[in-house]
Amino acid sequence: MSTFHDDLELDEALDELDPLRHLMQQDDDNDEPKSLIPKQLPSVRDETLHLSFSASPQLPIEIALAVDASPGCGGIAWPAGEILSCYLTKRGPEFLHGRTILELGSGTGLVGLVAAKLQLRQPSATHSTPNVWITDQAPLLDIMRRNVHLNDLDNAVAVAELNWGIPLPPSLPIPDLILAADCVYFEPAFPLLVETLCDLVDAGVGEKSTEILFCYKKRRKADKRFFGMLGKAFTWTEVTDDPNKEIYNREAITLLRLFRPAASGTVNTSERLAGLRQLMAQEEHNIQAFVVPSEDQHSSEYLAHCDERRAFISGFSGSAGCAVVTPKDAFLFTDGRYFLQAEKQLDKNWTLMKQGLPDVPTWQEFLSKNLDPSTQIGIDATLISASNADSINEALESKGSTLVPIEKNLVDAVWSDRPPRPQNPVIHLDEKHSGQSPSHKIRALREELSKKKHQAFVVNMLDEVAWLFNLRGSDIDYNPVFFAYAVVTLDSVNLFVEKAQLSQDSLKYLGDDINIRPYDTFFDYLKQLPSVLTLDEEKKVLIGNTASLAVAHALGKVSVVDARRADVLMQTHQDKFDIGPSPIADLKAIKNATELEGFRQSHIRDGAALARYFAWLEEELNKGTEINESQGADKLEAFRSGLRDYQEGPGMACRFRVNLSNSSV
Repeated sequence: MSTFHDDLELDEALDELDPLRHLMQQDDDNDEPKSLIPKQLPSVRDETLHLSFSASPQLPIEIALAVDASPGCGGIAWPAGEILSCYLTKRGPEFLHGRTILELGSGTGLVGLVAAKLQLRQPSATHSTPNVWITDQAPLLDIMRRNVHLNDLDNAVAVAELNWGIPLPPSLPIPDLILAADCVYFEPAFPLLVETLCDLVDAGVGEKSTEILFCYKKRRKADKRFFGMLGKAFTWTEVTDDPNKEIYNREAITLLRLFRPAASGTVNTSERLAGLRQLMAQEEHNIQAFVVPSEDQHSSEYLAHCDERRAFISGFSGSAGCAVVTPKDAFLFTDGRYFLQAEKQLDKNWTLMKQGLPDVPTWQEFLSKNLDPSTQIGIDATLISASNADSINEALESKGSTLVPIEKNLVDAVWSDRPPRPQNPVIHLDEKHSGQSPSHKIRALREELSKKKHQAFVVNMLDEVAWLFNLRGSDIDYNPVFFAYAVVTLDSVNLFVEKAQLSQDSLKYLGDDINIRPYDTFFDYLKQLPSVLTLDEEKKVLIGNTASLAVAHALGKVSVVDARRADVLMQTHQDKFDIGPSPIADLKAIKNATELEGFRQSHIRDGAALARYFAWLEEELNKGTEINESQGADKLEAFRSGLRDYQEGPGMACRFRVNLSNSSV
């Protein structure tokens, strides 16, 4: 009888016998393992491959690659390395221009060689100084040096020994870009790899922002132990701008972009602030202050990395706060939870405003009480609620100051390596889990609108969109949501989301009555909505209390600046929408019978997993085993993952867990 409690323990026991067994795959027709790349057998000795990556049909990237398995499995080329090489090639030389690049676990050095050749495509590029470093353990250095020479890159690529988990050699540069492909294969090295990634990123804190591209092939259940360790130090999103993504995803290969949350280190923001102030002074903006709130365009508490503007411009990574930048000063407002963190992270350019202490204003009060009269105060209109903007403008009126909506966020313009907006897969929940279909929920919403004679409701909160359509996503870490808006009228439903994110099953589930429109067309749609619905004082659109100023402007609200220029009253053209509580929030709060039963069953199943965990923990402690917190958490996760209806969130970008019998967001 087996003594293994689950498949994960069996996996680990087999790995101890053969650490490299998972680098092989089984042929469907027989039990003999075969190589992932058939032309490279594990016994290959001293052969040369010729690979081509098409940056353009006229100028492909040609690589001569020596492969030799005698120093270990790193001496041959693996799929993730080819995928990452293809991605770099498709991004082109501009993506790598001027960047110091370091490849981890290079093996043959394939990815670094491709990066170097791309850099040399730049007109100003020379062979004089290496900008690319390929690294691995000592047994693989010779084959890397050989490949550098084969491709005439001796002056462009440096080869260096780097053993994970030990202090970084002083000769290594601080990289702008870290490349890692097929580094997840030997479990004892998992914590060492994470430690080295942390060291490389932390070495650049205050000097540069380091990007990490991490490509791996999922081969076994134990791989998730690595991501459990990685998640304690990094967050990540799946790369979505690769046209080959759908193809290699089917082969269990994933390309991720890793992010290291700011620790206690201070970031030098001088260059960022200088760039922002230069934009503020331009004639097209002409503003004397710029406000950078924490929220995104959906008023989300938790953000995708592309929306962490306040963290980028200030260096302060706490979840709550607001930055105000003037031509000479920069102020960071936050509450008592973050005083110590902010003091450590803010550099000399910033003044910490400790909200809640005596005589310290809120950022809203600061604009009217501390800034000079007649100040033009810029803000991204998508990042402040319409109601909050009205309150601020009322306070500013006595000083002749104005809140100026900025169409394109100025922080984005100085954030050169800003991550792209995630577009991760979206799944649907059947009624057996949610208890109600989208059509049932939409009908209930329309009943609420009719009671108050509203003609439409604009859904701007991500959790409300997810609830209304029984959809779940992973565009924001730890949150089962996706980027979308919705507009529900009395006779139509429009969902603004990237259609590519929806599977065919999800599209079929939504049916023909729900119009799918591109996410970026939302505001254009709102601008024509008042005329389509023939709105007047009796027939209005309802927007929620959290709806942005940009939503109000799209529906016809006149900005303070335009109103003063035209010498019109502020009430003009503002009668086409009402601001009030979201009816979806109330509908979502009342759980139906299926959801209530889902809560009960979830607790029962999770209680069983906890009972197994406590039994295991008692046995281990009685044996004298030392268990740290991380090991305990991983074991509990392993017990939970074996439960019925347990499901990982779609996409590795989000490490949330959805229990399908509990459909609440």
